[in-house]
Amino acid sequence: STGNVTILNSAPTASLVSPENGNITTNRTPEFSWSGNDLDSDSLQYELNITRVFTTVNCLDSDRYVTKETLLGNTTYSPTSDYLKCLWDNGDWYNWSARVYDGEEYSSWSSFRNISIQSSIVISLPTDSINFGSLGLGESNDTTDGSPAPIILRNDGNALTNVSANFTNLWNSSIGAIPSDYYRYKVTNVTGNCFVYENSTTSLTQAHITTNAIIQKLNFSQSYHTACSNTSIDVAITVPSDEQNGSKSSTIIFTGSLGEKY
Repeated sequence: STGNVTILNSAPTASLVSPENGNITTNRTPEFSWSGNDLDSDSLQYELNITRVFTTVNCLDSDRYVTKETLLGNTTYSPTSDYLKCLWDNGDWYNWSARVYDGEEYSSWSSFRNISIQSSIVISLPTDSINFGSLGLGESNDTTDGSPAPIILRNDGNALTNVSANFTNLWNSSIGAIPSDYYRYKVTNVTGNCFVYENSTTSLTQAHITTNAIIQKLNFSQSYHTACSNTSIDVAITVPSDEQNGSKSSTIIFTGSLGEKY
């Protein structure tokens, strides 16, 4: 006797590997990893879906739908060309899932996991002091010509950062006490587009004892974000006419805070 035999394809399945569900990281280009299983031992291709989930509608970021043509059979992916922009600090996170294709049919999308990107606010001072040398009464000097060199402040974190500053008095003279034109400062872009000019102190301004914002949204520089991350802090001084002889010094305290608040 004879009969017909129908061989059916077994649908593949996809499983997520890492990060674990609920992961919180400061890496804005985390690596996503998954695996596929197929009973027919077919050659497998994959697709990945990273979806923004946010409570702040002003966080502008696109969903990432990564096709099999992009992944080329790889089971890992990192969004290095377009870092994740919505932060857990603002109540935002991402869901991600994967599915597999065996040449005939797609699996169901895996159960999603969520991942949250947390800010890391780190600033440093590659150049942290200025020495104006000896000046006579009424003499002035500043750092705008590079001699002496200005203070250099750098964003070493993973997010746009606002910077505030407060100064201690430089002079003993009462007429030179902060705030006065005898001690002024401003911030300057090092290579352009380092920070947002609006509400940043970009013209010479009297130094202040109180803590005031001086830089808005200083850029950060990591492997996935190559914008300028440095700014110079120029200082201009004039010796008051009644200042007594002796060494003078002032301390400036810089404080960083998240500049990606919506």
